[in-house]
Amino acid sequence: MEHRAAKAHGRAHWYERYSLHIARVEHSSGFERASTLTAGSCELLSPDGVQR
Repeated sequence: MEHRAAKAHGRAHWYERYSLHIARVEHSSGFERASTLTAGSCELLSPDGVQR
């Protein structure tokens, strides 16, 4: 199915409403638990990954 046809089909059959927001990311942050830490240990890393 062509994109425009699929879009029209979705609007007619699946969606009551939807919205789309397009924006520039000004800031992003995340977290990933280090797999080398053992239970009960604590290690503090700065945002640049340097151990403190």
